[in-house]
Amino acid sequence: MPLPLGLCRALRRYAAAVELRGKRWWAAVAAITAAGFALRLWALTRESIFLDEVSLHWLVADRPFTAMVDQVKAVENTPILGFALAWLAAKLGSAPEWVRLPALVAGTATIPAAAAVARRAVGHWTGLATALFVAASPFLNFFSVEARPYALACCLVTLATLTVLRACDADAKKWMWLLWAALAALAMLSHYTAIFAIGAQVLWALVFRPAARVRLLTAVPAAGVIFAAAWLGPFRDQLGHSDQQVQFMKFLAPVTAGQFAKVTATAIAGRPIVALSEVPGPFLGAVIAGFALAAAAVILLAAARLGKGTRLMTIDGALRSDAGLVFTVATIPPICLVLASLASGGSFMLTRNAISAVPCGLILIAAGL
Repeated sequence: MPLPLGLCRALRRYAAAVELRGKRWWAAVAAITAAGFALRLWALTRESIFLDEVSLHWLVADRPFTAMVDQVKAVENTPILGFALAWLAAKLGSAPEWVRLPALVAGTATIPAAAAVARRAVGHWTGLATALFVAASPFLNFFSVEARPYALACCLVTLATLTVLRACDADAKKWMWLLWAALAALAMLSHYTAIFAIGAQVLWALVFRPAARVRLLTAVPAAGVIFAAAWLGPFRDQLGHSDQQVQFMKFLAPVTAGQFAKVTATAIAGRPIVALSEVPGPFLGAVIAGFALAAAAVILLAAARLGKGTRLMTIDGALRSDAGLVFTVATIPPICLVLASLASGGSFMLTRNAISAVPCGLILIAAGL
């Protein structure tokens, strides 16, 4: 959750005063990550598994691996990676809460990953603020201790975003795009909706990084091959399950402007299963909404200065910058959720399906502040 503006300004002055760069910057991010881990661990110990976690535990506990995979094919509409990691975690102890370990690790790892994206795309101060926002986010905290694979997909997409930025450098090694292909495939093997964020990365690189197109067009099929080799057959089997749920969800989460606003507000500052009137509450919610609406415009207008002058970048120039990738990954997935819902005649408008875009959204807010 975004912090009060005065505290953000104080942190910015502190960052400028001590020149939080290099090892000092990473030390600050490590401290924030440790605090975020403690917050998630505290939440994990407060309550036992519930709702969808119960069905996941039933799938992975006390089953041979092949039997677990067969059950996932038969009854689930989510790919295999999260279940495989939960299956391994369940071997560590008899307590049902062990199945939350992959989400806890992934949710914690998202903190430094998002901070690194923000530092690369905008600057050191934005990276530090982003680490704070991701660590304190009620939404990301919830899914960091929820056994389903949403936190895993979010972490992998964030790492893939960072890899795209580095792979597009003029002196980048060829293996960087292979690393991106692996991360993209793993993200899609965590949750199918991750493809919207991965697609946004591909679109940005194709349009704004022409020098990287040849390697990118090699990496995209490689990601597809990895996904197909691991899960293409079961994916076809699961299409029927998914279609049934999508048709059912249009009654619970209709494709309306109000539902889209609710999804956006919950992803930025809310908490699933809790009303927005409780978290973040009316006053703080209005403040955060104002910053969120202004942030996208701010990041495009003030992405960077040209040389030592005062003229700001054009919108095209801002989108072409590294910050443009953050903007693209933050905005394209929610739009795709709406378009996919309209195309299917059902609904994908559950807040959890937008989780892959949340870290980049928080980067925009941090940059706006």
